Amino acid sequence: MTKPHNQSLGILTIATNIYIEYWEEMVLSLEEHLLDGQKCVAHIFTEQTERASNFAQKLSKVSVEIHKIPPYKWPDATIRRYEVFAKHADLIKQDVLMHLDADMLILENVFENIIHFAMESDVVLIAHPGFWNRKFSLLSRVKALVFQSKPLNGSWETHPESQAFVNPKHRKPYVCGGIWFGKRAAILALINQAAEAVEIDRDNSVMAVWHDESHLNHWASKNHFLILSPEYCYVREYDHLKDLKPKVLAVTKKIQTR
Repeated sequence: MTKPHNQSLGILTIATNIYIEYWEEMVLSLEEHLLDGQKCVAHIFTEQTERASNFAQKLSKVSVEIHKIPPYKWPDATIRRYEVFAKHADLIKQDVLMHLDADMLILENVFENIIHFAMESDVVLIAHPGFWNRKFSLLSRVKALVFQSKPLNGSWETHPESQAFVNPKHRKPYVCGGIWFGKRAAILALINQAAEAVEIDRDNSVMAVWHDESHLNHWASKNHFLILSPEYCYVREYDHLKDLKPKVLAVTKKIQTR
């Protein structure tokens, strides 16, 4: 069996404009909990390369690799993430790759868990905290009966002209776009497929309702993956998550970031 400490983890994050501030806090939280010998590289995709370089010099456990991109704003910073990652794939060498939004905080050492789950399943996705473990309404049950599908909650792309569209019959538990990970080859394959789908949508002047997350759920509808609870994308304001022990926290933004 491959031991976690023999594997390296690459964390991919787009952090343009004000999001570099969130990224710095996220990396500091990672640094705080990482153990000596756990090989972790934070890949930042940003226009603020000098700031990222200066920040990296303060770290002792986390390595930082900086990739310069245009100062994308929302929604380009989210819908273009697959394209950005795909273009830099040759520079991302770690055994396990994880996409992590800039506005996240690591609350405990999750390195071994991430490696373990990635070795268990090529791709690991996280149940969306907004829809996880919610009771189904009567309306959702009726729709499920009409479409002969399970009554699953989620912000699905419903327009067939988008490559992110998922027929109700094929929907699985809805996953979040803020964190996903797995073995390098499998994650790069996911990234390439999603990047192609986004490009087709762009050529057709179509934008998926929830951008990268919509395309991730389309990928999930056609592929096998391991799904984890929102412990890995915890939102403190959601009462229905109160019985979970948070490991990765989704930060509530204090100012307008779009």
